[in-house]
Parts: sequence; structure tokens; C-alpha cells
Amino acid sequence: MADTNLKPGTTIAKTHSKLLAGNTEKHEAVRKNNDRRLPKKAEPKVLRNMTVSYVSIRHYDRKTNRTKRYTRSASLRLNGTWMEEAGFTTGTKLDVRVMPGCLVITARPTETPLMKEVNNISRLSEEEQQKAILFLQGVAARVALAGI
Repeated sequence: MADTNLKPGTTIAKTHSKLLAGNTEKHEAVRKNNDRRLPKKAEPKVLRNMTVSYVSIRHYDRKTNRTKRYTRSASLRLNGTWMEEAGFTTGTKLDVRVMPGCLVITARPTETPLMKEVNNISRLSEEEQQKAILFLQGVAARVALAGI
């Protein structure tokens, strides 16, 4: 029994490399003596299975800073690179719609300086409002002609 080697005979090697030819892309590693490949990058999941857990909240007396009691509250933690891939980068403002058995999380559209000015158009006098509306109609017509 001492003569037999029980270790698996798989070794990892790189496939044909074009690195010397100036190509810097990553090459997939494959197993020798085996036709199975290493796992590829997973496709983005549309459905994510999660579990609602809880967070413990400490209630204390402000005068003495002593704990009165603890309570539990439902909690759902969302994190991962998949959030950035879905458009939820750090600092993104969110809207959460709450319905029985359903949460809908959407990113708020960022307001550009132009949009802020358009939204504040009501502060202008009537004559200036008319000029602004005519200007915006001209811009919209120009965009329609350009096919942007």
C-alpha cells in the first residue's frame, strides 16, 4: 500500500499565451489530464435568494447610560459587486416602495444643473418663462432633427 500515490494527478497550467505578442488579456487556466475546466465567471443573477434576519436595538437611559432593554427589528443586508453591476454604486440615492410582501428599490435619477434650472423656471417672470420655453422647444426640435 505504501507504493500507491493517493494524491490526485491534476496540475494547473496556462493555455497558449499571447503575452509576448503584446496581448495582455487574461488567459483561462485548464486542468491537465482532465477535460473539465475551471469555473468561468458566473452570469449575473436576476433573482437573489436572501433571508430577512434581525438587528438588535439597545434602549438605554440617557441620564445613566444604562441599558433598559433590547428589541429586535427585521433587517435585510444587501451588499456585493452585483449591486454596482446593477447600477447601485456607492452614494446612489434610492427610493424604496413598500407593499405587502414586496419591496421595490430604484435608484433616483441624478439631477443635472440644467434640470435644476428647468425645475426652478416657476421663479422667473412670465416673459422670462416664455423665453425659456421657446428656447427649450428649439433645443428639442434640434435634437429631433439630429436624431440624438
